[in-house]
Amino acid sequence: NLNDFLNNRYNRIILLAIRKFNKILVPLDGSTNSIRGLKFAFSIAKQSGSSIIGLNVLPTPIFTKTSPIVIHKSKQKSNEIISQAELLSKKTGVLFSGVINTSTNIGRTIVNFAQNNNLCLLQ
Repeated sequence: NLNDFLNNRYNRIILLAIRKFNKILVPLDGSTNSIRGLKFAFSIAKQSGSSIIGLNVLPTPIFTKTSPIVIHKSKQKSNEIISQAELLSKKTGVLFSGVINTSTNIGRTIVNFAQNNNLCLLQ
């Protein structure tokens, strides 16, 4: 609940920090937890006047060759994840943009994306 969140002094400090960034990065993998995090980010963004960037990172194997069918299905799933987030965005009225990247190291990609784009990272 956002009101419970804002009643905590520490969390109000977090909200002030988010206002400094104006954009919140939310990693999205399509899981229940990532969608829950996205919904929470929308409520914070509404309070802070921030926008949200949803980042989905497609894992790319290092040592094995991936079939074109698997690659196509993975890209299709990533597009579905971003589309679902865009629908939620329209319901909340918060500006959202989706980004899909590929990487062998998902965590590092997320952190680098946040740093390179001066984003507040919400996980």
